[in-house]
Amino acid sequence: SFGLSREVSDALFELSALAGVEMRREIHDAILALTREKVVPTATAQVLRSLASKASDARSAGIKDALRSP
Repeated sequence: SFGLSREVSDALFELSALAGVEMRREIHDAILALTREKVVPTATAQVLRSLASKASDARSAGIKDALRSP
């Protein structure tokens, strides 16, 4: 993903987790894919904010958070 080796992608995933940014692997890979496709960073951030908001609403409703690791 993102033209990176799986080793580098895994290291970025682990670094994110160590920084307190826990997310499903699919979300991580999607962010790298959006970056690879040169999606404007503000658009990617807007999508992430929207997902975070929906996850917060889901947690409030007792639904499992789609952004966090299972």
